[in-house]
Amino acid sequence: MVGLADYCVRLLRVLILDIAELLPDIGPQSVSEAVAILLDVDEPLATGNLADLLDISTQTLRNNEEFFADLEAAGVIQREDLGPGRATEWRICLPFGGEDSSSQAPTPTPDVNIDAYGPHFTDEMAVIAEVLYDLGHREIDYGCELTLAVTGRGDRFDEWLELHPDVRPVLSLVAHLQGTTLKGLTDAAKSVRNQPPKSVMLGLDPDPTTTQASLASSAK
Repeated sequence: MVGLADYCVRLLRVLILDIAELLPDIGPQSVSEAVAILLDVDEPLATGNLADLLDISTQTLRNNEEFFADLEAAGVIQREDLGPGRATEWRICLPFGGEDSSSQAPTPTPDVNIDAYGPHFTDEMAVIAEVLYDLGHREIDYGCELTLAVTGRGDRFDEWLELHPDVRPVLSLVAHLQGTTLKGLTDAAKSVRNQPPKSVMLGLDPDPTTTQASLASSAK
């Protein structure tokens, strides 16, 4: 798994770009502008305050909900609903100045138990599979054979991406923040798939002398 420090460096490399280049494939420019503001502030922002800083309406933010939900699933932003009649607070998933990685500050990408995914998964592919479960707003059919191949075995990811081009941009971001690419992940999955099965030794070959003595004893 990529460490928090490495992730922060990669996220910052993305976020120090010009706003027009920040997240060009994820929604309109207002999405990138919102992320840029969240990076610049030192505390969570209520929805209304974020809209004011962007000089847009809260309705415009709601119109881009699926893109912000993508970024939330990817572990780039976090939104916390404070309850009925209270604001929803937005923040980048990096510690503010007064926080550290051991605090309750949100940390990037899902906390994935890699061992639970089995030997067919690379660490990066396990994170991708975990993110897929948080992309339910994209109307993914989690029961179809192809999705089950991806989430259950880390297999046929290239085929799955061809059928789901709408989620390619956010999954590309997730891959990038782990230090790889979607092509790298699909190539790795093919490599694992094409490896010959490992031979398994269930026990040691019996000593011929011991075997013959046992047979002679049984005959008596």
